[in-house]
Amino acid sequence: MSGTYRLRPSTLSAAKRALGAATATETIERALELVVFRQRLVDGTRAMLGVPIGSPDAD
Repeated sequence: MSGTYRLRPSTLSAAKRALGAATATETIERALELVVFRQRLVDGTRAMLGVPIGSPDAD
């Protein structure tokens, strides 16, 4: 699936440097992979320990 997205250039540049990516596409793919990986870690931890884990963004 491809699409057009409006991203702040400063945010994209910062993410690109942080992720060591060469292109905007690679930056977005790596960032999304990290989000999916994080969710798998949370799900695995819940299953393994039975400990509820809340979102770090929750108020």
